[in-house]
Amino acid sequence: MQKDLLYKTVLSLLAKNCFNGVSMADISKELNIKPSSLYEYAKDKDELIRMSLEFANERLRIVNFNIDFKKSVKHIIEDVLRHYLDLFLDEINRYFFSITLRLKEYRYEKISNIEDITYMIDTQLFFILDELVSKKGIKFKVDIDNVSHFLSLMIIELIINSSDEEKANWQINKIIEILDDFLYN
Repeated sequence: MQKDLLYKTVLSLLAKNCFNGVSMADISKELNIKPSSLYEYAKDKDELIRMSLEFANERLRIVNFNIDFKKSVKHIIEDVLRHYLDLFLDEINRYFFSITLRLKEYRYEKISNIEDITYMIDTQLFFILDELVSKKGIKFKVDIDNVSHFLSLMIIELIINSSDEEKANWQINKIIEILDDFLYN
């Protein structure tokens, strides 16, 4: 069995049932294998959960994207919003995000929680906005820390509430309209 499939199954069950609602028997039933087969991968349920969360966390950390600073500010921001939306609409990332939102108390040292994810997005946005200021001479009415924080919160809300492409496009357009209020024209 592929580890990716095992981890995806564990994450799916965790996202649906929380930690206490998932057993080795549940995982093996979902995979249509004997429960004893799972012990080839982990010594117990907690280790399998940790390994699955670390797998999802690592997938999230290595994602990178390029910004075309030749585009307009609105198009750059739209590209960033779409990047994060696509990132979190990925099935494994969605499970991971759902788990981190619901289960703050079950924290592993190496696993991002929702605050870490928001901080990562906020920091990336800060550097993108800083580049816009330096490369394009864009001026914001407020400090770019505030703009990046606002956008990161909007992205988190977009990720949480996006159930379909049409709704996501509407939300992205609204965020871009709001962003206009931060810019000097």
